[in-house]
Amino acid sequence: MNIGSAWAKTSEKGTRFLSVALDETILELYLQLKNCTLTLFYVKEEDRKSDKSPTYQLVLNKKKPAETKEADDIDWG
Repeated sequence: MNIGSAWAKTSEKGTRFLSVALDETILELYLQLKNCTLTLFYVKEEDRKSDKSPTYQLVLNKKKPAETKEADDIDWG
């Protein structure tokens, strides 16, 4: 069962990560995820606390609200 997709990306600081997008069917089941972004980071071996520590860290962040323009900022031509 496919629940989404991921894209390999690199941050401005050079950190490699996977940007994750869940399929709409999953988002319908878990509505709280609709306004969030999922990012999967690789945890370097030297940064792990023990041998049993996870290799990846999944981070869930709320999306920033879209910017809205004030009426005074709109060019009415």
